[in-house]
Amino acid sequence: MILGACNPPFAHQSLQTDLDVGLLLSCNVILYETDDRKTFVAAVSTAMLWLVILITALTLILVLFLACLPG
Repeated sequence: MILGACNPPFAHQSLQTDLDVGLLLSCNVILYETDDRKTFVAAVSTAMLWLVILITALTLILVLFLACLPG
């Protein structure tokens, strides 16, 4: 079920490939029925997502810095 998306056809196509990709779209909550007919609900914390992005960026900066050190 797509509750809201800026591009519903793209969201639908993406969800057909991998249901969890909905959390990476503009969907912040996804719901779907599993093979055993249970409802699956997943939500992403935008604060945690930004934290992951920040940590990744800082790690990349550190790696690039260390690569530039002599010796």
